[in-house]
Amino acid sequence: MNLKLDKNTRKFIDVEIELDSKKLKFTYFEKVTKQIKEMKKLSKAPGTKMYEIDELSFKQFFDNFKGEKEEIEAVKEFYEENGNFYDFINLCDEEMGKLKKKA
Repeated sequence: MNLKLDKNTRKFIDVEIELDSKKLKFTYFEKVTKQIKEMKKLSKAPGTKMYEIDELSFKQFFDNFKGEKEEIEAVKEFYEENGNFYDFINLCDEEMGKLKKKA
């Protein structure tokens, strides 16, 4: 096995969302080890509240979800009023998992 370490080889998926007849394009990157460890540490800490884990998960998603700030805010607002943003996060994670299986 031969590995080349390069920070530009991080796995990602392209996400296209149509909102108000406009196509918005985003990129969703896989979590890095540091983020995974941060989540594990918080999950194992005594007295951790579920909302703390939820907030960290939401923060990490947006650290990895790249696009125009105004467009990201528009998508957030849409889901706040018309859907479930957690379903969207799960869908992105599921698609990322499919990519990993193919790699």
